[in-house]
Amino acid sequence: MLDCKVVGHSTTGRTCVSTLDSNGSGYSETHFGHQCPTFDYLDINIVVDRRFYDYSISTLFYIGPYRRTQEVFASAQETYWKQACVLLRMNSYEQTYISAFTPPCFSEDCGDSPNWPGFDAVAVDGVNPNTLLDTLKSTVLKYQADAHYHAFHLFSGANFGDGPIGRAFSGWEVCIPSSGTRRAFGVNQISFSSFLFHQATLFAHELGHK
Repeated sequence: MLDCKVVGHSTTGRTCVSTLDSNGSGYSETHFGHQCPTFDYLDINIVVDRRFYDYSISTLFYIGPYRRTQEVFASAQETYWKQACVLLRMNSYEQTYISAFTPPCFSEDCGDSPNWPGFDAVAVDGVNPNTLLDTLKSTVLKYQADAHYHAFHLFSGANFGDGPIGRAFSGWEVCIPSSGTRRAFGVNQISFSSFLFHQATLFAHELGHK
C-alpha cells in the first residue's frame, strides 16, 4: 500500500489516503468486517450496453442492468478491500442507450446515448473483445475527455465468441492527452454466466490488469 502523510495522487493515478489523522494519530478504516490501517481507492466508471440490458431482463428474471451492476461491483469491492486494502468506488453508471419508455426498451427499440454514438453497433454477438476495448477507449476519450475516473469498464451482454470473455489494457498505459494522466480501460462479457460470483470474479480480474 501507499504510505502517505497527506491525501494526494500517486504517479499511477491512484489516490493514497493518509495514515495519520488531523491530530497526528494513526487511524484505520473498516469495511466488510476487515480493517486496513492504510488504503488506496479507485474511482471506477461503469457503462452497460444494450445487450447487457436485454440479458439482465430476459435471463436474470427482470433484475435489470443497474441492480446487477451494483451487485457485481459490491462483490468485487469486497474482494479488493479484503485482499489488497483497495477501496473501489463506483464513480458513475452509464448506459449506451436511451429510451422514452420506463423501464428502458429492448435493444431494437432504443436510441444511442449522446455520449455513446454508434457503440451498440459494435457491441454485438461475435465481436472481438480487442475491438470492443479500443472502441470503449476511443469513445470515452472523444465524448468524455474531461470525465473523472481511474478506470472505465464496460459490462456487456454481447457474446465475445470463442475468444476471451474479458480484455483490459495492462498497466496504466492509456494516456489522457489533455492532462497527461494515465487511465485504465476494460471490457467484460458479464453474460457469460448467470452466477454473481462468476461475474464479479471476471470484473475483478480485468480490473486487476490496470
